Amino acid sequence: MLDATGLLSPNDVAATLQPILTHVHGLNNPWTNYSYYLNMSFLPCLLALIIMLTTVTTVCNEFKYNTCGEWLNTAGGSIMVALASKLIPHSVIFTTMGWVMQLIMFKINFLPFHCNPWHMILAMPLLVLACQSFALLMICVTPNYRKSATLCTLFGMMSFSFCGFSLPAEAMYPWINAVGYTVPIRHYFLISVDQALNGVDLYYSRMHYAILIGYLLLPLPLLWRIKHECQNPVYVP
Repeated sequence: MLDATGLLSPNDVAATLQPILTHVHGLNNPWTNYSYYLNMSFLPCLLALIIMLTTVTTVCNEFKYNTCGEWLNTAGGSIMVALASKLIPHSVIFTTMGWVMQLIMFKINFLPFHCNPWHMILAMPLLVLACQSFALLMICVTPNYRKSATLCTLFGMMSFSFCGFSLPAEAMYPWINAVGYTVPIRHYFLISVDQALNGVDLYYSRMHYAILIGYLLLPLPLLWRIKHECQNPVYVP
């Protein structure tokens, strides 16, 4: 309705611009605190990147310094024993770091936590082992320090963008969304969203736990390449 000056009244303008007033209440994060999403995704992703690069450095240093033959002989010629002796101590250290990170996030900084604590406690060692296995797979693909470290860095850095941390995966091109599912941190992120943030039943996260376990099997058929490199060391800078 026009007023005496021939202009619309404030109420009419408001009704025209926004005829229906909506109230948005975010589930499990009604404060829309962006820090909750950033900390629950970026910190584990950074840890995953460090795990992969540490694994590559630990194994490929044997090639670089030409000690891989002695390393394999010390393990009785078993590449499984050789890798386990190197990586299990790292697994314990990184898992402990991950649990401390979870403690700081959920108990000290009070990020949303709506599940059984064991659901997230179990997810952390699975993430650590999956990242180590992923790094071993890259070493098997190219038993070279520089190339395998480059591949792990590439996938690790892409995880910050392709795994749905800052942009919803549904809004990405389908092939980019598919790339995000190839790295372990994507599945840990979905577990943390389903369990810690939304508190859904564990049944709905079962596939992501299974996939993290499945990463442990990926490098097994190709471990002979690392053993062959140890027996015939030719280091290429």
